[in-house]
Amino acid sequence: LSPSSTDTRGNNSQKRLRNIEKRWITGLSLGFLATLWIFAGNGIFTGGFLITTIISQLEYYRMVEYTGVTPAKKIGVVSSLLCYFVAASFPKLHEACLPFMTVALMTWQLLFKKTSSSIAEISETFLGMFYLGYLPSFWVRLRRMGEMSKLMFPQILRGLSWTQADTWTHGA
Repeated sequence: LSPSSTDTRGNNSQKRLRNIEKRWITGLSLGFLATLWIFAGNGIFTGGFLITTIISQLEYYRMVEYTGVTPAKKIGVVSSLLCYFVAASFPKLHEACLPFMTVALMTWQLLFKKTSSSIAEISETFLGMFYLGYLPSFWVRLRRMGEMSKLMFPQILRGLSWTQADTWTHGA
């Protein structure tokens, strides 16, 4: 074996070890941050989820635009904001969001837009609103489930001083 081939193997193994170390650090950091986020309380949980949803929804609409279809981004983002607001403030009325979102989308696409909308524009906008706005907002609604049912868990952790009243709900 030549000296250069052993150096290459040594460099590759060192790179693999550094890569594994980075993955471990990243995984543990994300796990820790996600745990803090989940148990931070309803406001921070909802805000973090809403920011993530809007970023992913805009990315989805950007991907759709690359195919030549122009979705209604503003109505999609506003409908996601509405879903999260209703899920966090009025969880019992959350199911009414989807019909209102759909009517708002159809009204915008068919009446107020200067050019007629294609089926692809309407369906892609609706899919972004539904899959990236409405469905994830159920996690916020689940989070509020503890306030709706007043049931708590687990019994052992309830006595810890760092827990809050809304931390150990069924939704959390």
